[in-house]
Amino acid sequence: MEDLVNENSPVHNYEIVYQPSNDSRGLSVALLFDKEKYALIQFNTLKFQLDENEKFATRDILHTEFSFEEKKLHIFVCHLPSKREKDLQKAKRHYIIAKLRETIQHIVEQGEPVIVMGDFNENPDAEELQQLRLDNDGKKMLSNPFELLYLNRQFSSYHGKKGVGFDQILYTENMLLQQFSYQTISAAIYNSPNLRNKDRKHSNYPMRTYSGSRYMGGWSDHFPVVTKLTKN
Repeated sequence: MEDLVNENSPVHNYEIVYQPSNDSRGLSVALLFDKEKYALIQFNTLKFQLDENEKFATRDILHTEFSFEEKKLHIFVCHLPSKREKDLQKAKRHYIIAKLRETIQHIVEQGEPVIVMGDFNENPDAEELQQLRLDNDGKKMLSNPFELLYLNRQFSSYHGKKGVGFDQILYTENMLLQQFSYQTISAAIYNSPNLRNKDRKHSNYPMRTYSGSRYMGGWSDHFPVVTKLTKN
């Protein structure tokens, strides 16, 4: 992250929000933001445990609160428990999604817009992510443009030989429009040839850095996802 904002970088004016997690693999999430446009009010991490004795050794969710155009904007960054080992952590992942939904609903009830992004380790059509989009009355709380991309077989990664759309950006579309006059113009998976596998048989796969312990020299086993907004 520090390399991305060095003095020769085109985003050298960006700042990093980062807090290390108690993750068993040493992974954490972070956020880069343009400090000339957004003023960071505060940030914290959402940690999870089922009871007093069992803490989740997984990535925390980063919750940032900004002042943008003199109004509050909340941004969450996630990397939820993976599907490794035959989806051993499925129950933990679903528990975290339910708790995240409670947090978002509380913010939305205060009339403050929300953006939530990251690797959910669930496809957009999964029941848990469908529930995340709705409030307690069953009304739409969050929009997810990546659901349509997934249904059109545009994938951000591959789990085994199966394409997945785990990487998504959801947001309170009506609030962004009402409070900031922003509306969606496009959502995309950035699968440039520079990021894809050079093997012709798997040329639609992202070129990963490692395959097990073998160094492959790629960037990531996930493609970046992008949402563009325009101001009315």
